[in-house]
Amino acid sequence: MHLVRDPLPQAPRRAELSRPLVIGLGDPSRGDDAVGPWLARRIGRRVGVGVQVSAGDALDLLACWEGRPRVFVLDASRGAGEPGAVHRFEARDAVWPARLAHASTHGWGLAQAVELARRTGRLPGELVIYAIEGASFELGRPMSRAVRRAAERVEKAAVAELGRYLVPEAAR
Repeated sequence: MHLVRDPLPQAPRRAELSRPLVIGLGDPSRGDDAVGPWLARRIGRRVGVGVQVSAGDALDLLACWEGRPRVFVLDASRGAGEPGAVHRFEARDAVWPARLAHASTHGWGLAQAVELARRTGRLPGELVIYAIEGASFELGRPMSRAVRRAAERVEKAAVAELGRYLVPEAAR
């Protein structure tokens, strides 16, 4: 009966699509790789934006940000700096930074999604990426102190950035 009444999931409402989306990439059970989902949920609770958690598959990311004017992606990286180092860039304005070219913790993931979206005209109007250098990605490990401290700094910065796009409830 479900397939007859509701064969496909509901498409997001236009108002929902106009609000910024925060995507947290990573695996919550793999040490510092948990930082993306952890941060996305915290930011979502603080500012009331849409939140998606993704393992980082490129096609999943393209589907997540489809039709969104502003997207913030939060992820762990490795090999592009000391643990806790924060990398921020706007994907619409620049090609993928060379220092992060092989830094993702995902196979065919964020970098490839950005470049595929760029070449096919599917990049959001604004795509801000925060990558935090991780130290440990082992299964069952907690986030390292350096990454947690960096995540707190990124949370403050992202909340401030997102605040520019949010209209208070009373003004709607």
